[in-house]
Amino acid sequence: MKILIVVCRQSTMRSYHLPLGIGYVSACLKRAGHAVEILNPNHSCDPLDALVAAAVAKHQPEMVALGGMAFHLREIKDVAKLVRQLLPSATIVVGGPLVSTQPEVVLSAIPEMDIGVIGEGEHTSVELAAALEAKTSLAEVRGLAYRDSTQPGQVVKTQPRPIEENLDALPWVDYEGLGLDVWSKLHKPGECAPALILDENTRVMPVMTSRGCPYACTFCCHEAAGRRYRLRSLDSVFGEIEEARARWGINAIFVYDDLFCLQRERLEEFCRRIEPMGMRWECSMTVGQINPDMLKMMKKSGCCCISIGVESMSPTVLESMKKKATREQLEIALAQIYEAEIGLWSNLIFGDPKESLETVTESLEWYSNHAQYNFRFANIGYHPGSRIYDEARASGRIGDPATYLLSNRCEINGTAMSQQDFVTSRVLANRAQLSFGHAGKLLDITADPTKGVVACCLCPYCGAEGRLYPLPQMPGSLCSINCPKCNRAYRVPAVVHLKESAEGAKALEALQLLECSGAPVPELEAACNRLLTLSPWNGYAWNLLVGIADHCGNSPLAATFLENAIVVDPYNPSLFEQMATRLALLGLPSAREKYARKARHLRSLGILLSGRLEVEFPPAERKYLLEQQVFELNLGLFVASFAYPCPKESLKAAS
Repeated sequence: MKILIVVCRQSTMRSYHLPLGIGYVSACLKRAGHAVEILNPNHSCDPLDALVAAAVAKHQPEMVALGGMAFHLREIKDVAKLVRQLLPSATIVVGGPLVSTQPEVVLSAIPEMDIGVIGEGEHTSVELAAALEAKTSLAEVRGLAYRDSTQPGQVVKTQPRPIEENLDALPWVDYEGLGLDVWSKLHKPGECAPALILDENTRVMPVMTSRGCPYACTFCCHEAAGRRYRLRSLDSVFGEIEEARARWGINAIFVYDDLFCLQRERLEEFCRRIEPMGMRWECSMTVGQINPDMLKMMKKSGCCCISIGVESMSPTVLESMKKKATREQLEIALAQIYEAEIGLWSNLIFGDPKESLETVTESLEWYSNHAQYNFRFANIGYHPGSRIYDEARASGRIGDPATYLLSNRCEINGTAMSQQDFVTSRVLANRAQLSFGHAGKLLDITADPTKGVVACCLCPYCGAEGRLYPLPQMPGSLCSINCPKCNRAYRVPAVVHLKESAEGAKALEALQLLECSGAPVPELEAACNRLLTLSPWNGYAWNLLVGIADHCGNSPLAATFLENAIVVDPYNPSLFEQMATRLALLGLPSAREKYARKARHLRSLGILLSGRLEVEFPPAERKYLLEQQVFELNLGLFVASFAYPCPKESLKAAS
């Protein structure tokens, strides 16, 4: 049978997550004798519909297989519609977590699809192809969902497909079909996984050594692979790596396992076998696995980064998430990884059902005092198959499932917070992430014709030179480097801003003239507001507002404006020193120390202000980005409210 598998588009010629599940399905179908082609649109900049049309015309498949995560529904729906128009006789099959979690919803949302695959798809796909070729009943194939021909609107689900216990029975991933030769070279330093990519000579291979996760975090979905933890033999794993190494020059390994090496003996053998290969490698582990001796062994074998699921530093939220780890345990593990000079990949995610402004503040306060870990921030996603999704559906926070999935927005307010407090929590998280974080000393920023904008810095921990390229072109982006020597992460002391518009330049000039003329406060205030609407990252205006608030005797509001000045210029030690002094005077000594610490860090490296990278966008995109920047800096604050001091409680949260 001629089969075309279409991969969901996540990127266009940039770093993305290679879908190994599809590679396993393709390999199984090829082993069964079928003619399989994979269309991976991530390796082209051409429009998706043009790529699909060309692939269908070239291969004339009898079956077209699609699949992805829940929020790929819209793309899969569009591709299925196009395939049906181009090739009415083809059987359209959809699989992956999207179908495994709610097959009825997907069959209803995609009228063009014929069959859904539930659970692990390797054996199901082979049996399905055989049944279609022989024109036998689908009812005997386990793991399927399809429309009932005798009862309109009803879905038939065949017997569940047991998970594959013997992972060695599966063929190796069809890396050639997925395009590993292209994927391995797509990544730049800081992409793929922190510390894994050294330079343009790095060739990465993703590999799975196990399936399943025995834990039950409330935001995770394990519908496809299940919670039962299963292992491949290391002979199989290293045979696959050796073949890819010989064929594509692989020199770095990204272990895709949800949970790597629960057994100490297995980890020791993995390290022993990979060390002579001289490869850098990354993996995900739990807090309970971490200890200094094990980290020393991993570091020696080439491990450059470990992903740890922290998610929150609020005990209330950790308990709600069923994380099975305490704040104290997390702190010990993080410190041990840091001391072992292994890169750290971890997140703080906000929006758990038990989240509140108090729990958000707990996590942000912890982060601002542990900025060396360079965490990423995100809002929690409510994905089908997770416990929090089911609870949100039951409570009515998520309405029609298909409408929800087609919206492509998995971040909702599933908390007890008001919408105003929920938005405030996002603003506070954004401010904390932009304001805190250790930086390296900037040596140079240059434009390279092939690499884009390149930043060169000295590591603040070991003094080694590191490079980041291309620098992000999105305003407000953080620019981080993992040191090639000690693997620790630090930031490039530069900020990405929209290039000043002609209107913004005129507004700045008008404001400066007003200040020099001794204009009254209301006029200055209005001029600041005008400028910040056009250029919300203008430090001159924010610093002037600080002075105006002080002049009006409103120290708390001056501190709030100073926070925005820090977000705009997060590598200016004098601003952090000013904030430390203000917080001490306002009776908030505990909040003061983190600002004083950041100032000392910057001074010790000789960093006196932020570098600035200005970017231009077309008018429509610029308008959207400008609105986002206004939101991020909380310009909705009533600038004309100097007569009404901010409550100290608000300042505590903002700090």
